[in-house]
Amino acid sequence: MYRRHSIVDLALRGILVALLFVVVPLLIFRALENFAYYVHNTGLERALSALYAPVIATSCMAALAVLLERVSLICVQSGRERVALILGLITNIAAASALSIVIYIALSRVVAAPYVCAFIAGIVAVSILYAVSINFDRYLTNMFSSSIIYASSITLILPALLRALGNLSYVLYVPSIIPMIAALSEKRESMRKVGPVIALAVLLLSMLALYMFTIRHVALALARRGETFLGYVLDALAISLILSICLIIINVLFRGERPLIIENVSPFEKIIELKLDSLSRTVYKRMKEFLETGNKVPLLCSIVEIGRFLDNVNNLEKAIKIVEEYSDLKAPALSLGWQTEMIKYRNYVRRLALVKAVVDILKGEKTTEEQLKKISSQILRNVPQISPAGVISRVAIVLLIAIPFLSAIFRVYATVYALPIVVLLILLLSDTAVFPRRHLVKQLVHTYNRYMSLLR
Repeated sequence: MYRRHSIVDLALRGILVALLFVVVPLLIFRALENFAYYVHNTGLERALSALYAPVIATSCMAALAVLLERVSLICVQSGRERVALILGLITNIAAASALSIVIYIALSRVVAAPYVCAFIAGIVAVSILYAVSINFDRYLTNMFSSSIIYASSITLILPALLRALGNLSYVLYVPSIIPMIAALSEKRESMRKVGPVIALAVLLLSMLALYMFTIRHVALALARRGETFLGYVLDALAISLILSICLIIINVLFRGERPLIIENVSPFEKIIELKLDSLSRTVYKRMKEFLETGNKVPLLCSIVEIGRFLDNVNNLEKAIKIVEEYSDLKAPALSLGWQTEMIKYRNYVRRLALVKAVVDILKGEKTTEEQLKKISSQILRNVPQISPAGVISRVAIVLLIAIPFLSAIFRVYATVYALPIVVLLILLLSDTAVFPRRHLVKQLVHTYNRYMSLLR
């Protein structure tokens, strides 16, 4: 039995070796032969031969980028910052070159070579910008790179735009200065309020100009054909859509204001019920500083100091976690006074809910909703009951629905052009509640309960 088993095992191993070293290579060679035969019959040999040089160049550039990145990291660790910067610059250029070869091969048969080269130049310029701006603000770098990529991508589709829009297509280059305005507004205090308005005007005028002289003829053709109401509605809705998109773009590109500061926090004594002897005064001051400024560092320091007197490390970790996850709301780039004031109050009640939750988590207790509402009634006594801006936003929503119907019923079709104004009001006042005090009390209770859910 032993001898027969050994012979079978030897035979099986021989078959396996034959498969691996004889049969499989023969099958691979046969597949390559069939592929070569197919390439020859279909005339693909020219296309494949044309890919040899680009594939080798792309592979070499990618390999060079990886190698140089490793070397630059070694230089950073050894303290040779200047050498690391030069190597990082070459690394980015090599990576961008590898990407550019692929893009050129993919697009050169569809778009004229000069336009593709202009797009590739934009990619290389962005790679150089990111390499040399390693110590700069990332936001500013992103804004400048956005302008470069935007302008170069417009160049890429310029032939199609020239056929569709004519010479007016060059207007699309104008919005490329908007990220530049955003970067300037970030650096200069005097531009903080003016910058978003200028950018919105530039973007809105350029988009409206393109619409008015290109696509608007569709709505006018409907109006001439007897579909007057439909033509006016489409025209008004298109302008409203352009307005909405422009506002969204500006608010995304322009960062909101710094965390808002509350000057008077007199009712704070009604919140803190924790007595820690000599630490109580320091803890109180630090928590009050968080409420006034939104700076989380003093609050975290207080939690760490309190933790020295607690046996429950789990509650200490939960308190630190909710503080780390907290961040202030920021006003949009284009905001009215009422919006800014509303966000200031909302930040205040959210900080207040956080502080109260931290104290209760450390004590292992929970405050009832009735107590929270009682506290909020004392703290928010100076907040108005009704916001005029909130009332206007609700009226605007009603008008958005009513205007088209009234225009159709009374056949005063030109009134639908009030829709863009209504849309603008809704967008600008969307964060403003009709009843600020009630809204803030609900937010205080909701935020506190969300934090206290960690105790379960």
